Amino acid sequence: MWKSLWIRSASASQIESSPECTETCASDRTRARRRRAPRALCGPLVSAFALLSALGSTLVAQGGHGIERSSIERSSIERSSVESSGLESGAEARGVERERATIGLDEIERGQAGYGLSVFSGSAPERFDVEVIGVLREFRPGMSYVLARLSGQGLEESGVVAGMSGSPVYIDDRLAGAVAFSWNFSTGAIAGITPIEDMQSLSTLARGASPARPSSRLGEMSTLRLLLEPQLPHELLAEQIELLRTRIDLLEGASSTLQFSATGYQGVPRDLLSRAFGAVAPSGRASDLHELPALQPGSAVTAVLVGGDLSISATGTVTDLEDDHLVAFAHPIYGLGPVRVPMAKAEVLTVVPSRFSSFKVSNVGEVIGAIDQDRIAGVRGLIGAEAPTASLSITLERATSPGSSEREEIASYDLEIADVPMLRPTLSAVTMLQALERAAYSSGEQSIDFEGTFEVSGYPPLVMRQVFNGPNAGMDAAIQVLSVVGFLELNDWEDVDVEAMRVSLVQHEGNRLATVTGVHADRRQVRPGERVAIHCQLRAYDGSISTHVVDVVVPDDAPPGPYYLFVGDAATIDGVRQQIEPMEPASFGEALEVLRGFQARDQIAVLGARAARGLVVSGQAMPDLPDSMRSIWGAASPVQVKPLSLAISQYQLEEVGVPLQGAERIDLTVLEREVGGARAH
Repeated sequence: MWKSLWIRSASASQIESSPECTETCASDRTRARRRRAPRALCGPLVSAFALLSALGSTLVAQGGHGIERSSIERSSIERSSVESSGLESGAEARGVERERATIGLDEIERGQAGYGLSVFSGSAPERFDVEVIGVLREFRPGMSYVLARLSGQGLEESGVVAGMSGSPVYIDDRLAGAVAFSWNFSTGAIAGITPIEDMQSLSTLARGASPARPSSRLGEMSTLRLLLEPQLPHELLAEQIELLRTRIDLLEGASSTLQFSATGYQGVPRDLLSRAFGAVAPSGRASDLHELPALQPGSAVTAVLVGGDLSISATGTVTDLEDDHLVAFAHPIYGLGPVRVPMAKAEVLTVVPSRFSSFKVSNVGEVIGAIDQDRIAGVRGLIGAEAPTASLSITLERATSPGSSEREEIASYDLEIADVPMLRPTLSAVTMLQALERAAYSSGEQSIDFEGTFEVSGYPPLVMRQVFNGPNAGMDAAIQVLSVVGFLELNDWEDVDVEAMRVSLVQHEGNRLATVTGVHADRRQVRPGERVAIHCQLRAYDGSISTHVVDVVVPDDAPPGPYYLFVGDAATIDGVRQQIEPMEPASFGEALEVLRGFQARDQIAVLGARAARGLVVSGQAMPDLPDSMRSIWGAASPVQVKPLSLAISQYQLEEVGVPLQGAERIDLTVLEREVGGARAH
């Protein structure tokens, strides 16, 4: 089952083991659990080009659930002997006092020699040489690094290799720390090393800590309403892609030595990932025919962000193991504090030298645990723990011929998305875009029928349908997924469990868009209960003209006077409806009902409205209030009360089979009802 959670960056002090830090963190978590008041909604549609507001400052975790233990066999993950790589066996290492097995910063001096461990080919850690350049003390308050020159294993030519993050470094046969960063384009293998005392503090953190949930633009109803605009906000995906970029507070110009890899991503989706990660190495899957060796210091280890038929992962190196947990990477992935990310073994095929940044090409192996802490000094992994993931299934079909209702399946994908709400919306959107790219095409003139089913614990499934058209149809579908998943994960009301996501896509070749160029009624004066024929003129993409007639019945209770019909594509009319009677949900359940009302563009919608003197109070329309009541309600908070000049009297839909664009208004006059041949008074 999926667990919704959110995590924000934690400060360096939060990984300290002092009683003061423990007390402070507990206090912060208590404050963070207080329910946040929902933001006021923006009423009418907001601009599609609104910029993402800056995220708040770093917070500690709140909400969520602890890591669950799995049934993984412990025998397959126990430490094995590493005598061949120069390390003591696991049993011998456990027999050494930790104070004697490590070396502190105060004992490290310029010119000292040592060695490190990392995998350069296969799965066995190999030695490389280390020469201390010096200690960069108090680079930030409470943060110091050892600078060292690395050599051996071809590092003189390749420089420090991406994927070496967490590679343990030993001086005087004692663990000093782990490789954390280097400089791109450097002509030498100069590395920054995180002191081991900082990394060991990860072991003192409580397990099952509750992650926090953030405020986000994606969690606002105003962002979802952008889906009703004719042009979807493509910049929204670009903004969210920035959240995938790791932000590590290192030396000027330095980069982490973590290796981001992707399997099955190409074209536009891979370009988006490269924009986020800086460089994306190719990766594959380890063979099922043989099991990778048990993890040990120097082994390759992977955080799996997306798994299944496609894969996105971050690979580094194990620094140290003790009992059922390990520390690795020597720097954060995102600095999110408590997390739940699947942890897997990995094997290295080769090292690719590069003037920009050399990297390892690796295969991802079996999941053997979960990363549960993502902190400044590194990550902690729990061996044998289980990290819940969000399943995403994508089915792609193609119309057999233009205008045909027959479909042929092109491909289907089953995926697991890591339970990191800040990243899941973007990872889901990019992955869905890749399904289009890999199985058919994600750009070019086309039309895409989209249907998404989102199962949320405690609520009926949310089913949303839409039609996207034109050269950006694939990107539009990705924005739909990004916006809906983002809202579910990051809404301001409730921490919900999303249990399943299923996306169905049907591709049609060519542009099928029809524009509403004119609407008119067969008469302008009507009486309650009468039928009116609305003629809609549609111009197809090829220029051909057609007329679609919609029969509308004037409501029996329509009062005499002006009556307005808004006619056009259903998404645009949804926007009109939101402007006339702004929906301001007071709970997550009410927000879901608003989403269920969003209609697809392959329908003509007719909305009838009459003049009113009323108010919208907490999202509820009160169209015919006496002046005295309007005065009383009007004295309430303007956030909760808005004036209402029109009231919706009717709404109907009719499918036309092609995506539509455009809407117009028809002004009618309702006459008094005739009773027995005479006007009613």
